[in-house]
Amino acid sequence: GGYGSQKGLGIDRLDYWFQTFGLTSATGIELPGEESGFLPTPAWKQERFNEAWNIGDTYHTAIGQYSVQVTPLEMARAIAAVANGGKLVRPSVLLNPAGGGGETLAVSPSALEVVREGMRLGVEEGTSVGLNDLSSFVEPAGKTGTAQVGAHNEFYNAWAVGFWPYNAPKYVYVVVMEKGPAGNTTGGIYVMHQFLETLHSTAPEYFK
Repeated sequence: GGYGSQKGLGIDRLDYWFQTFGLTSATGIELPGEESGFLPTPAWKQERFNEAWNIGDTYHTAIGQYSVQVTPLEMARAIAAVANGGKLVRPSVLLNPAGGGGETLAVSPSALEVVREGMRLGVEEGTSVGLNDLSSFVEPAGKTGTAQVGAHNEFYNAWAVGFWPYNAPKYVYVVVMEKGPAGNTTGGIYVMHQFLETLHSTAPEYFK
């Protein structure tokens, strides 16, 4: 949206990057009934509500609110592209999938590095700090998000996304706690903390 003399991305560039990271199209996984995400645009708002786009709509869209829709699988794919240096992989449930391993995105490696650094800081001192006490066996990078839902914002969709290990990423995680009560402080990071602890005790090879 921008602020003062600082120019913002604007909804068109947000739309471009949502599409680039696969957040508005099905992943093509070999499962029936896969849904795809959606990003609201000025044309959509005009057609749907006969209303002009406002700068506030851009702000809300940028943080994943308004009418933004994404699937956990799409988010996992996008986070993987950040973690692996810009390759948008095609998820598969097959041992030897056909169709190649994905596409390389036209995105700056240095920009992706900044995002990875920010996600690591998110664990060290940000909203994913609940994972930081696991540093004896894993150094994850993460980001959280909370989407307000309901007619009166009475529910939260709590998200936690990330990858590990930070310096040589192998695994991506996405946790969604859907329609929890507003004000709920037990988010996806709590779930992920329990998962990583259990995984370490039962299958430590995932941290080697």
